[in-house]
Amino acid sequence: MLEVLVQNLIEALALALAGVIATAIGFAAKWAIAYIKAKMSAEQFTFLKEGASAVVRYVEQTALWDELLADGAAKKEKALLLVTEWAQENGIPLTYELADQIIEEAVNIMNNELKPAG
Repeated sequence: MLEVLVQNLIEALALALAGVIATAIGFAAKWAIAYIKAKMSAEQFTFLKEGASAVVRYVEQTALWDELLADGAAKKEKALLLVTEWAQENGIPLTYELADQIIEEAVNIMNNELKPAG
């Protein structure tokens, strides 16, 4: 009986600790994104967003004939890779989290532009 109680207590503490760690990682990622944005000039950030938009459109077009990019996850990974490489080549600091955020924004903009009016 006592062993079961101790086991349940340990499991509850482990779950609580996992939640705290996940929250801390989320805050750290948001802080890192804000820090990198602050270090980046507005011009660099705009350049990065335009580059990400071009990459997203390229990957979307490539997916029409490349079966490896048929699903959304594969397209996103390809876009992340290309945007990260492009940013490095252009001397723009970029984290995975910021690249992910910018790609999601570019995808949403592209999808909204492709929606039929009305």
